[in-house]
Amino acid sequence: MNFSLGSERAVVGVDVGGTKIEIGAVLGDGTVLCSKRYSMDRSSQEATVSSVIDALRDFMGTTWPGAKLPAIGIGLPGDIDPQRGVWLRSLNMRISQPVELAHLVRVQYGCPVFVDNDVHAATLAELYWGAGRDSESFVYVNIGTGIAAGIVSNARLLRGTSNFAGEIGHMVVEPEGEPCHCGHAGCLENVASGGGMIQSAIKQMERYPHTVLRQFREEDRLSSSTIFRAAEDGDELAAAIAGRALRGLGIAMVNIVNLLDPEQLIFGGGVLRSRKLIAYLEEYVSRYALAGNRASLKSVRASSLPVDQVGLLGAACLAFNQEEVN
Repeated sequence: MNFSLGSERAVVGVDVGGTKIEIGAVLGDGTVLCSKRYSMDRSSQEATVSSVIDALRDFMGTTWPGAKLPAIGIGLPGDIDPQRGVWLRSLNMRISQPVELAHLVRVQYGCPVFVDNDVHAATLAELYWGAGRDSESFVYVNIGTGIAAGIVSNARLLRGTSNFAGEIGHMVVEPEGEPCHCGHAGCLENVASGGGMIQSAIKQMERYPHTVLRQFREEDRLSSSTIFRAAEDGDELAAAIAGRALRGLGIAMVNIVNLLDPEQLIFGGGVLRSRKLIAYLEEYVSRYALAGNRASLKSVRASSLPVDQVGLLGAACLAFNQEEVN
């Protein structure tokens, strides 16, 4: 894959997450030359935007190698208009009014600036440096605090009419399920995301007085990983939450395979890194997907990219592969 800026020049990638901002200098072969992590204040829209601007200012002043800056890419949660460089909204980040973020940063640093949805950006990293080396048709499923997907067909990221393609976190997998912050009920994100699993555990703890999850919460160790581990150890509440999450994911993956006929399902994010969990989904898809679609599906696997760097790599891809966002 040939990037428009050439692999020998570094760009700045900015990965904006729910609790942190990761900024780094990245070469066109995916090498991270240097990076720095910053805290995120999302108490208001103004605080969120200021956190991004202030973190970038610090990185450029203390960490950037000092060479001419060719471009900046910024991966953001929520709805993005990449052509105009506008952060439209993000429920989790309190972005309720459009922010012309690319313009704000461009004025300050005098270089091209590109913004996009963080999972779309991570999918580009998967295309260039991960699964894309083996396949031109795959679905990248990111399961972290929330759930979303990037769809690649014929080596191109499918964006949909308004850049909203891939919002599988709001696929309904429990029609009579609990209300979701999106305004509907029974969404996959409520059932199987890290945030959804944690909230489910907290709501049900009173009914399970002996669950080990209560101790995990008191020790600030309650997470999707500890829930899955407790389920394997026989904890009743953890087993119920983990089983519900895996069934919901199984239903969603079967629907994706039947609808899109991909060659690979690639899982990223912090929730689903265990081979045992992925093997469960592989078996579920094999059992319930249509025969022709099953035959096309060559692999169901975890991303080969580092889970703690894929967002940064994706943000850098926005700066390298500029035609994706123009």
